[in-house]
Amino acid sequence: MPPPKVLVTSYRRMEGRGAVIPQGVAKDDVEAVKWFRKAAEQNDVKGQFNLGAYYANGRGVAEDHIEAYKWMLLAAGQGLEQAKNIVTIWSGAMSPGQIADGKRRANDWLE
Repeated sequence: MPPPKVLVTSYRRMEGRGAVIPQGVAKDDVEAVKWFRKAAEQNDVKGQFNLGAYYANGRGVAEDHIEAYKWMLLAAGQGLEQAKNIVTIWSGAMSPGQIADGKRRANDWLE
């Protein structure tokens, strides 16, 4: 199933405002994802946000909106306003099953 257009559109809007590419890897999305993941797994809120954004758009990883939602939920849970806004937008575009899967993945990660 193709991703809802609103997910890609909301990603493109936030990309210029929130995605921070580590110096030296801006042209290599796979490398950027590697570093975002390392930061995200250490509970870094911007790492979680950026990793979610990359999953949403399939940059450096296979496009996976449930995984994107998981990382945005984790960033939102830490109080990042941009992530809270994205979660609200995406929640309106995702099915209840997708939302439940994303929440389950986020909860599993927290345990």
